Amino acid sequence: MPEPTLQAGRHLLASFAVVVAGFVTATITAELASRDIGDHAESLARNGLPSLRSLLTVRAELHALALDVARDRPESEGGLEAARESMERLERELDTYFRLPAYPGEEDRWPQLRALLADLRAGLADRGPGSREPLRQAVHRCYVETTELLDINQRWASLEAEQIDQQRRRSIARALALDGLCVLLTGFIAMRVRRALRREAELTTERNRLLAERASELEMFAGRVAHDILNPLAGVKLAVDLMRRGDEAPEAQAETIQRAGASVRRVQRIVDGLLSFARAGARPTPGAEVELGDVLVDVVSDLGPTAEAAEAQLVLEAAPECSVACSPGILTSLVSNLVSNAIKYLDDAPVRRVVVRGSVRDRMARVEVEDTGPGLPAGFASAVFEPYVRGRESGKPGIGLGLATVKRVAEAHGGRVGVESAPGHGARFWFELPCGALRAVTREAAAGGKSR
Repeated sequence: MPEPTLQAGRHLLASFAVVVAGFVTATITAELASRDIGDHAESLARNGLPSLRSLLTVRAELHALALDVARDRPESEGGLEAARESMERLERELDTYFRLPAYPGEEDRWPQLRALLADLRAGLADRGPGSREPLRQAVHRCYVETTELLDINQRWASLEAEQIDQQRRRSIARALALDGLCVLLTGFIAMRVRRALRREAELTTERNRLLAERASELEMFAGRVAHDILNPLAGVKLAVDLMRRGDEAPEAQAETIQRAGASVRRVQRIVDGLLSFARAGARPTPGAEVELGDVLVDVVSDLGPTAEAAEAQLVLEAAPECSVACSPGILTSLVSNLVSNAIKYLDDAPVRRVVVRGSVRDRMARVEVEDTGPGLPAGFASAVFEPYVRGRESGKPGIGLGLATVKRVAEAHGGRVGVESAPGHGARFWFELPCGALRAVTREAAAGGKSR
């Protein structure tokens, strides 16, 4: 999906392209309509109107000649001269008319008109007895034929004018339609751009929120690393203090040194696991596996002195053979958190006991840490895994990140967490993680071999 800014820019570019295309199309349409109108106007100016003018002049001369014939003027010398002059003007106008472009059907009538003109000249030249009637008929036939041609030119001129009016109306309608379409498309794309910009603002807000959450998670992670390192180092400090006092037997000193070394190794595993988890973007390390039983034994052994210092009994009740799909440091951190919390929150319980047990069901490895402490306050179980949430008036050191980190890391590895508690009756915290693929395949193969 494109970035919102790029998407908004594309929408803006599209809107400009649509508007420009609309105006270009409107301009081209108007130009084509103007060209059609120009062609019709030119036809009127160069053909229709000159033809009408010439034919009207010819008909006027024929009308005058008909009046002269009716008055017997061509019989006199002066009347004959006037008739000849009128005939010359008539022929000049007809020559002009014949040189003009012809409308369809117009040229078909020209031979007949030329023949009638020849009859008219012959009638004017004949001054014998009985010539008046043939002359009158020749004038009349020329007049009728000229009127027919005039009608043809009038119809075509009217059609040209009508075409000009229609083209003008169509051009205006197309221009208005294109302008309206441009306005609609621009409005639509403007809405899309506005929506994209609003979405960008929302995504920016969301990114800022995620950055703030990441910063908070980074702070939590730093606090968690410090918390997980300090717990094992407490065992190291205790060993160093005992060694400094120097009042232990050699066998006890060796055991103290061994415990201190185990605590240091646990610190190393936790740091390696948590840093690998952080470098992977808070995602599980692909292909990582660790034996559940080995980690449970190591954590119980390492935290044994802490439990003894708190006058509590730390018991590993069950440690099944099962590989877990996570790094050793991650699993050590999860178990250590729950065990350390259980020891820390025993308070003044008369029975001070913490039980650690592991189990496997439906390819999920489950670790439970059960204590005999005062339990959680009523209604507190749903919020105990949230960051910076701590029991009311606990009086214990810390900032409430241990259980939140357990939940965050377990869920990132495809697992889940939970707690069962009642005030005054202790608490049982647990988490589940997927079993490792290698061990699961081995167990399935073994089961298949037994069935055969």
